[in-house]
Amino acid sequence: MIRYEDIHHIAFVASDLQRGMEEVGEVYGVSWTTPRHLELPVRDSRGDRTLNLSVVYSQEGPLFLEVLQAVPDSVWALTPGSHLHHIGVHVDDVEAEIERLEGLGQAIEAAGIGPGGRLNSWAYLQSEQALRVEIMDISGREATAQWARGEIE
Repeated sequence: MIRYEDIHHIAFVASDLQRGMEEVGEVYGVSWTTPRHLELPVRDSRGDRTLNLSVVYSQEGPLFLEVLQAVPDSVWALTPGSHLHHIGVHVDDVEAEIERLEGLGQAIEAAGIGPGGRLNSWAYLQSEQALRVEIMDISGREATAQWARGEIE
């Protein structure tokens, strides 16, 4: 179950990560962690695939700001208009929360996949009226905070 106090970050997608960091940093007065460049196994409307994603978090937080490098033909594609991408929240059970949100009319857009093709650690869901939500396994909360504090890269 999503709880307001578990809201973790607000994310923006940018055509250029460095320029996005500069703009968001100047507007909101934040500094940044070292960007991460990830290879993520993803399940989305195109099937199971691995995507390269560059991401950075503000050092200030929580509530963190996140900037994502746009990835064409993915959930991280740049779209016209607002570049606000999602609100990220931690949950105790990703699969149970997916089921709950789907029951409320949300549709899963993409999710991390683990061993055996099982959904794990994160998922994006969206409805026609609601902002996209990223649900993340609560077990990753401390590692993200350590990265934001510059304790790990």
